[in-house]
Amino acid sequence: MKKIPLAKPDLSGNEIKYVNEVIAKQGRISSSGYYLDKFEGMAARRFKRKFALSCSNGTTALHLALLSLGIGPGDEVIVPTMTFAACAAAIVYCGARPVFIDSNLQDWTIDVLQLDAKKTSRTRAVLAVDLYGMPANYDILPAWCKKNKIYLIEDAAEAHGACFAGKPVGSFGQVSCFSFYGNKVLTTGEGGVCLTDDKALYNRMKVLKNHGMRSAGLYDHDIVGFNYRLTNLQAAIGCAQFERFNEFLAKREQLDRWYHEFLGGTEEIIFQKYDQKKISPVCWLFSCVVKKNSQLIRSKLTGKGIENRAFFKPLHLQKPYKRYCLNQKFPKAEYLYKHGLTLPAFIDLTKREIKRISDYLLASF
Repeated sequence: MKKIPLAKPDLSGNEIKYVNEVIAKQGRISSSGYYLDKFEGMAARRFKRKFALSCSNGTTALHLALLSLGIGPGDEVIVPTMTFAACAAAIVYCGARPVFIDSNLQDWTIDVLQLDAKKTSRTRAVLAVDLYGMPANYDILPAWCKKNKIYLIEDAAEAHGACFAGKPVGSFGQVSCFSFYGNKVLTTGEGGVCLTDDKALYNRMKVLKNHGMRSAGLYDHDIVGFNYRLTNLQAAIGCAQFERFNEFLAKREQLDRWYHEFLGGTEEIIFQKYDQKKISPVCWLFSCVVKKNSQLIRSKLTGKGIENRAFFKPLHLQKPYKRYCLNQKFPKAEYLYKHGLTLPAFIDLTKREIKRISDYLLASF
């Protein structure tokens, strides 16, 4: 029986051609070169920002975003507890305190109705996550942050190509961050990008990611910086991926339709609820909520050769972060963790395979 992985990249475009070109013709395989400049330009144009800065992964993108905004010791950053650990880790790297906030049960993103209760005199930023391909509530978040003089950082790592009110994710907030890890909609293997319309923030991040050096002076370090650079080889792959972005999105939309065709109308399965006239999510990994505890269902699917995942374990339940939220409760995030199920989604997944996945899932109830 053929196993179905959760995700796999499609590298059947110009990836090999461009990588070979870097090796054979350019020789610039490290942190400068033609494809790095091209990749950043493609990202800025696609996500409608003035500036794009490539970096080594999505976590370093978040760290650069926070540092560029001056987030440091004594500051607080509101962040969903239902997200990947990199979000809280980047805050802690800065010496700041993550303030966890619950999710809503409609689209699973940050519960904006709890923002006022989480805000203190030390709150400097909200780190909003476009979770499982779904944009956060950008009707509320930008206005709330502006009113309270708080920065908005967007983590769009899981939502390449999603849109909110006609604007692409990655175009909200003072800084927005993407990951290009191997399971993302677009990949460079490892990689990230920071997007902003603020030239001063862009320049600050550019120095921070490059050992604290300004381009005008080699080995002239103005500040203590980091080596958070992407390579020209990785950027070459990224350029080939961007060339096929629309194709990838169309196929993922088809995957989503097939899953809904086979699973829709089943009372045991709940999908994200959202305003379809305003919001266009992207099918990153196909995610749903099952009314039963998902652990047994996941085990049955694994036994049939279908790779799957639970939702992210809420950060307030994890050892490094428990101390930031003692005696606090996040019932919606814990419900999503207990009942969430993530299913395979990748470009060459067939309708027949999705039917097989769906049949096994329905038979497991």
